[in-house]
Amino acid sequence: MPSSWVLVLAVLGGACALPVPAPLAYTQALAQAIDSFNQRPDVQNVFRLLSADPEPAPGVQLSSPQRLNFTIMETRCPVRSGARPDTCEF
Repeated sequence: MPSSWVLVLAVLGGACALPVPAPLAYTQALAQAIDSFNQRPDVQNVFRLLSADPEPAPGVQLSSPQRLNFTIMETRCPVRSGARPDTCEF
């Protein structure tokens, strides 16, 4: 029967081998935040991005925690319709 130290070393070795997640682009982080909001059980209509400050620029990577400052607005599309937020009217 292997000793507990062997088991601990095996677990730590496996944890060290895990890949580091790639940083999100600013636009991906915004999309993920809005998608998360739209999945809340109390949300009846889809929300989509109204404005972001600063506006997302292409290629900006978020490799460390950043504050996202944005405004979302409710659309006319019901969540149960499965419509993409960018296709729904306010």
